[in-house]
Amino acid sequence: MPRLSRRRGAGTGGRAPGEEPPEAGGGALPGPDQTAVEATSGDGAASTASTAEVAPTAGSGRRELVALLGVQALAGLVAGLAWWVLAHDPPRWLAGEPWLTNGSVDAARDGSLAVLELVLGAAAGLRVLRRPGPRPLLTLLVGIGGALLASGLAVAVAAVLPVGVDSAHVVPRAWGVALLWPTALAGVVFVRTLAQSLVAWVRG
Repeated sequence: MPRLSRRRGAGTGGRAPGEEPPEAGGGALPGPDQTAVEATSGDGAASTASTAEVAPTAGSGRRELVALLGVQALAGLVAGLAWWVLAHDPPRWLAGEPWLTNGSVDAARDGSLAVLELVLGAAAGLRVLRRPGPRPLLTLLVGIGGALLASGLAVAVAAVLPVGVDSAHVVPRAWGVALLWPTALAGVVFVRTLAQSLVAWVRG
């Protein structure tokens, strides 16, 4: 008899008589409290993941804006030096006259500065179009501000260097040429944006 009782216990898995067998799959079903906890933890993980995705984007956007300012400021310093090299004693091909006069020197200085600023402003505009960032309008405004700063640095660098052939410092006679850098930047962005809008409107 004792041996028979042990066999019955082994056959029933060690359950007492009348005990319900466990659910298939091992373990009871989760209650409502446990389900709510799991849902809350899932929402928290999702929000943490989304925050982690947004943070690098914002950080990279700030770095792009700082780089846009810094690169233009450095370009302004280099442009000022290059302008002084060209304009402190303008060559004959730049002055456009066999003998240098005050008028030809002034024209050569303003013309060379205008060309430098137009080229660098167009390049900055293409840079803004290629990397507009998450806030394109802010990128454009920062680009224009950087262009104004760079143009001012270019004029300042040339002005503090030694005087030119006419015993005067290299400064623009028509100060409007100092605004060509930001004007070229804004013009490139405007023309490209307008062309894209017209193409989209025609295709639509």
